[in-house]
This record gives sequence, structure tokens and C-alpha cells, in this order.
Amino acid sequence: MWLRLNFVRIGDHWLDRYDKIVDQFLAHDMRIYGTVGHEVVHAEDMNIFRDFNPPPANMTDQQRRWIENYVDTFDEIVHRFEGRIHVFESFNEPDDWQIGSVAGFEDLSEHEKARYKRPIVQPKWFAEMLHRIYQRVHSSVDVTLVSGPVTGNWGNSNSGGWVSGRGHPVWS
Repeated sequence: MWLRLNFVRIGDHWLDRYDKIVDQFLAHDMRIYGTVGHEVVHAEDMNIFRDFNPPPANMTDQQRRWIENYVDTFDEIVHRFEGRIHVFESFNEPDDWQIGSVAGFEDLSEHEKARYKRPIVQPKWFAEMLHRIYQRVHSSVDVTLVSGPVTGNWGNSNSGGWVSGRGHPVWS
């Protein structure tokens, strides 16, 4: 039986707790699919990836620092659980993290509201993150790396699909 385990950074010894959790699942013959999302990075402003500026040419120091921290932590998790977890996913549904996490949304200007209605991670940023994870992890550990799926949720104007005739993905 497979289960998905979402890694979330809580406290100083959070990986020690996951060691115990993983060992218990394995003791019960369960196979683990590890999800390593934005929750593993200390509280930085995730809204820095909503904009369309293409990486890495226009990458700010804040964006670079966040991505480096995420890749470092992803790598740490993969190496820590090497031989116990064989499949790791990055960012589950990056196109569907929208308005819900913005405190005071109703008080924002129309310009800011439009920005927050966009996905929290634009496609080019997501590709940059996946590329860096692959470069770092794939050459040193025998695991399967999985891209988090896009939702394609039409209900919130979030297509997760392809722009007809343009040949590139959009999530907003």
C-alpha cells in the first residue's frame, strides 16, 4: 500500500519526527510517496513567484535565496530518507495556491487583488525550481523525482492548461 507524506517544517527537530513517522509506516509494509512543498522553507513571502518576470535573468535576491533554501531542504530530505522513501514530489498543485492565504484580501487595491488572483507560482518559476532540484538531487541519489501536478481548476479561472495557438502553458 502507498501513502503520501507531506513534509512540513515545524520546530527545530522536525526531521527527527519524520524519521519516526517513516519508520512506523515502513514497519507496517507501507510505501511512501514524499511531497516536499513550500511548507519546508521558513516563512518567506511566497508571493514573490506570482509575477511573470522570467527566471533567472530577472531573479531578485529574495527569489534566489528562497529557491536555494528550497532546493537545499529538498536535497536534505531526499538524502536523509534515502533507501526508505524512493519517490519525491515537488510542489503539489502550484497553480492552485491562490487568494485563501492572503490576509485582508478585501482591503487590497484592485491592482493587488489582480496580482493575488494569479497562481502563487508562475510556470516559468516552477520550471526553474524543478530544474534546480533535478540538477542537485538526481545525480547523487537513486530516487524518482515527480513534478507536482497542476489542477486545471476552471472554477477559479485557473486553467492549468495550454493557450490555444501559442504553445506555452499558462496558469492564469
